[in-house]
Amino acid sequence: MADKQKLSKKSSKVQAKSQERDAKKKSAKPSENEEKSLKQDIENLKNSSEATKSEDAAQKSTEEEIEEQISSDDEDEIELSDLEGLELEEDADIIRKRKLAINNTAALEAAVKRVEYPSNTTFVERMSVTSAEPVVVEDVEDDLKRELAFYKQGLDAVKIAFEKLRKANVPITRPSDYFAEMLKTDEHMEKIRQELIKEATAKKLSQEAKKQRELKKFGKQVQFAKQEERAKQKRETMEKINALKRKHTGNELTTEDDFDVALEEASVPKKENKTGARGKHTPNLKRQRKNEKFGHGGRKHRTKSNTLDSLAATEFGRKGKGGVKGKPNRPGKARRAKARR
Repeated sequence: MADKQKLSKKSSKVQAKSQERDAKKKSAKPSENEEKSLKQDIENLKNSSEATKSEDAAQKSTEEEIEEQISSDDEDEIELSDLEGLELEEDADIIRKRKLAINNTAALEAAVKRVEYPSNTTFVERMSVTSAEPVVVEDVEDDLKRELAFYKQGLDAVKIAFEKLRKANVPITRPSDYFAEMLKTDEHMEKIRQELIKEATAKKLSQEAKKQRELKKFGKQVQFAKQEERAKQKRETMEKINALKRKHTGNELTTEDDFDVALEEASVPKKENKTGARGKHTPNLKRQRKNEKFGHGGRKHRTKSNTLDSLAATEFGRKGKGGVKGKPNRPGKARRAKARR
């Protein structure tokens, strides 16, 4: 492919040069040097084309040889008895990449020497502890067991470090009067507190609403049961009244029925009459006191005008001495009838 690209580039260059030469020929005759260079380019082009052709032929021959080998392998018959002892894996065709382990001990030892403290440094300066017992894990692939072993090793190392620090009179625990500022500001903590209060109030309100819904549902059930009971009592009383009416119409009423009627009347609660003796509404005690103090309400105008009763009570006529007396009053109808007898 690379040779073909080179060939195409050379051919494009040759074409460009030939065009330039044609243009020069038109203007003037070409020089001998130009003709020589043109011939040399043409020869180079021919040589490169022949080389590419030879390479293509060699590639085709190798491909044909590979195909012949594959066909010959396919033609060979493999007996099943030869494959009985072989155990093929599912991922046999996958090429597994193995990690290359590099253990450069010299470089590691040099790095340790650069990092390690000198032998005369104290424990407080370096604070490094080596565990007395080595870590032994039965199953290294088990994450829980491995982490537990690391935890135990770290705990043992902390105990050793505490003992060494106590011997060196280094304070370990925080004093009681120690004051340290918090990482978060007071404004941030106030926001957190407000959020917690809001969440708690919302939770409380939701619980109360749920409780109210349940109580309302229960109250509706109780109200429905009471309504059903009242309707049932009303039906029973109406049935008894209708039965008594039927007995009255058929003249079948006995002393027992009278007793039942009396019981029914006694069982039915009487409504309290809020009216007075004359059927008028009696005002409450406060209204009575107001009426006594300020007078009663009602119509005030035309109270001094004449009425039918006042006109009937008045006597028209002049009182004089003597005079003709009027006729006596006529007796009533009953008296006249009695007199006729």
